[in-house]
Amino acid sequence: MLALGVGVLALLARLLYVQFFATPMPYMDQWDGEWASALKPWLEGTLQWQMLFAPHNEHRIL
Repeated sequence: MLALGVGVLALLARLLYVQFFATPMPYMDQWDGEWASALKPWLEGTLQWQMLFAPHNEHRIL
């Protein structure tokens, strides 16, 4: 029961940290990964499903 309480406390602390200190601005290579690969084509109306699953720096956007 103690381990569950500590786990819930850690999760709550992390969620509060993100709530108060996170920013929606992309950081470093996220500009290229999220803006050029997903957001810009979406705004232009040219986004395709394949673009969301294409690799970018060893990870995929979705």
